[in-house]
Amino acid sequence: MLSIVVILSISISATAITSYNIVKGLLLDSIKEEALLRTHQGQDDIENWLTIRKTEIKTLANSVVVRSLD
Repeated sequence: MLSIVVILSISISATAITSYNIVKGLLLDSIKEEALLRTHQGQDDIENWLTIRKTEIKTLANSVVVRSLD
């Protein structure tokens, strides 16, 4: 009887540890993907902002008032 309890306890513990490691790995992968997605989204936002500013600068540089420095 005691050996059955010991074997059951060991198998339950091994299953719990394995399940914990699997879930931890899945959560870490999910967090990494979310961080990568946010990084790419932030990069796109910065690129769009810079594109708009470059267009504004080109427009100003081509205006007659700025060219004549009046």
